[in-house]
Amino acid sequence: MSAEVTNKSLLVGFLVLLLAGLADGGLKKEQASILSQVQVIEEPELAELIEVAILRSTNLEDKEERPKIVRRVTELYAQIKLLDNQIEQISRKISFSETSEAARVELILAKAELEATRLTELAELREVMNIVPKHPFMRRPERDVADRLSIDVMGELVCVYKGFQDRTYRPPTKIKILPANEVAPFLDEFFKNKSDLELPLRIDISRTKSGQKLSEELYEQVIEMVKAANLQLDAEVHLEKTVRVSEQVVGLVMAADKLYFCYADGQEIPLTREDVRPFIADMLKRPGSMPLRIELEFDKKNSDLASNISDFARQTTKELGIEKLVEIKTPPREPDSLIGKPLPKLDNVKTEFDIKQAEGKPILVCFLDMNQQPSQHCIGQLAKQAEQFEQKGITIVAIQASKANQKVLDEWVKKHDVPFPVGIIEDDVEKTKFAWGVRTQPWLILTDKEHIVRAEVGLNELDQKIKEASDAQR
Repeated sequence: MSAEVTNKSLLVGFLVLLLAGLADGGLKKEQASILSQVQVIEEPELAELIEVAILRSTNLEDKEERPKIVRRVTELYAQIKLLDNQIEQISRKISFSETSEAARVELILAKAELEATRLTELAELREVMNIVPKHPFMRRPERDVADRLSIDVMGELVCVYKGFQDRTYRPPTKIKILPANEVAPFLDEFFKNKSDLELPLRIDISRTKSGQKLSEELYEQVIEMVKAANLQLDAEVHLEKTVRVSEQVVGLVMAADKLYFCYADGQEIPLTREDVRPFIADMLKRPGSMPLRIELEFDKKNSDLASNISDFARQTTKELGIEKLVEIKTPPREPDSLIGKPLPKLDNVKTEFDIKQAEGKPILVCFLDMNQQPSQHCIGQLAKQAEQFEQKGITIVAIQASKANQKVLDEWVKKHDVPFPVGIIEDDVEKTKFAWGVRTQPWLILTDKEHIVRAEVGLNELDQKIKEASDAQR
């Protein structure tokens, strides 16, 4: 019996020791779990917040600062999560049909107070993390803007530039001119096609005095389009306060060895010959620069340079599609005389006349304007004397030297019974007239049999010059 009691005592003692050991082991396990929680954050959102806060710290190298950041972020995170939960519970109670009206009012006030507290806690968390949050249509520094849309409103015409950047002077990748009534549909389609956009996007709306009202309407429309495209967090829309005059005027002065651009406010920008073309190209592509008038002033030494620059500016406006918005004004200059020089080619003249038809014969070329009385009189006199000129072996060709419709010209020739070919300058009228030395209209050019120009005359002097040219070739 005593042996049985002894065995039972030993078994009880073993169980007590076993349970004590298990209890001690469980305590150690619980203590290790707390340590693990201190060393490892299992909440992914909190872990990310702490990581971002440390990385964005203004004093990143200070190791003593890090535990303070961890503690403050953790406290704020816990408080915000608690407030979120409380606000959610109150919102549910407010929505219960059983809640009385008086209780609902108190709950709404309590919810508002909790939301205000949450905003304060979030503001402090942003400060700890050194974060400026996104908000709809926020203004960003130029360096943070990936793409830009500039909308320049000029009365009934609107110019849309894509890609221009002030800070880097990157020229726009696209320029489009639209009538006022086509702008909204174009922009609506533009914002819907997000594949062509780099974000974040800045949208600037500038305007002239004549486009002020439309620009304000367009500003409201663009905001709604951006919202509809869900881009309000990645786009900013600005309406420039400054209203430009209807036309801007700049001067390009070329005098002796000096070359500079001057603006209406008196500002002067000196340039080299190599700088002029890039400067003009940049100016023509810059938002807010139009409508524009470029006035060229030059001396005789720089007349060729002025002509080349004028051609370049006109060609650039044509390529950009902005020729309606840019006027290039040059003072008239006297063309060189053709006397003693071969007759120019008829490259830019549409005519049935072929110079080979007059091989070995003198040619009389008449530049005219069919709408002007002096030209009408001159053509009438040449038509009357056509047979006499033919007997002298002189071939006559007339050229309409002012812009005109081909059909109207043909009808005019038929009406006045003109017996010789009448052509028309197709393009670059002024440049063609300058190349031919035309100073006025009508303008008569007489060649010898080798087609060397011998006279540039008026109608009254023509007979005498024909006689002189004929005598010179005998």
